[in-house]
Amino acid sequence: DGPWLILNGNPESSITICWTTATMKESILLWGKSESNMEYVLSSPKSKKHSITIDNLSPDTSYYYSIDENFTLYNNGEVFSFRTATTKNSNNTVKFIIAGDFQPKNEYTLITNGIIAEQIDRENPAYIIQLGDLVQIGSSGKAWHNLMKSLPVMASERPVLSAIGNHEYYIFHKNNNFRSFFPYDFPKDKSCYYSVDIGNIHISFLDPYDGGPAGMSSKMTDEQKQWFILDLENAVQKGVDWIF
Repeated sequence: DGPWLILNGNPESSITICWTTATMKESILLWGKSESNMEYVLSSPKSKKHSITIDNLSPDTSYYYSIDENFTLYNNGEVFSFRTATTKNSNNTVKFIIAGDFQPKNEYTLITNGIIAEQIDRENPAYIIQLGDLVQIGSSGKAWHNLMKSLPVMASERPVLSAIGNHEYYIFHKNNNFRSFFPYDFPKDKSCYYSVDIGNIHISFLDPYDGGPAGMSSKMTDEQKQWFILDLENAVQKGVDWIF
């Protein structure tokens, strides 16, 4: 399944590309500035869940990549592209699309997700913000596979930034799958909160469930609250214009 993009570092100079394979195996990524000459080769270690971060990229630049796998949604050898963020002082506008509660679980919600994914792709935002509940049951491999029947349509060429929802914790109050499918720059092991800076924009993603069951008695830990306070203070000190 895949691929899909996330941010894991400075969006002006890095990108993280994620995908899965049906078996434990090494997987090869090709990338470069030209679709006809992807001169750089990276290898992902033996695994079913793969992610590679490419660093030292140039701001506001288009890059191309291909993965040597036969994906569910694409033919083998499909070439994808992405564009790095502009610098903070560029004064360029940034277009986000915000969505939530994909939760594909049956024939009808799979169709709906596909329609929405195609529309988001046509709108061509720079980033997709997902508000949580990506899947119906976070402990189910099939549920994540269902998500990947539409997510790469919109997220193979632009990063998706997601909060964790209560459904990602179902049914054993574990967040392992969310963390492995979306390996953001979490501040500590086993946490699912993080923040990103995109130009003059700062975005904090919180996890309302790290202190208890993902249900009626859910709560946030004091540790996360303290992290959030410091995260906001740091954003203000850096002088960003927009804080979400």
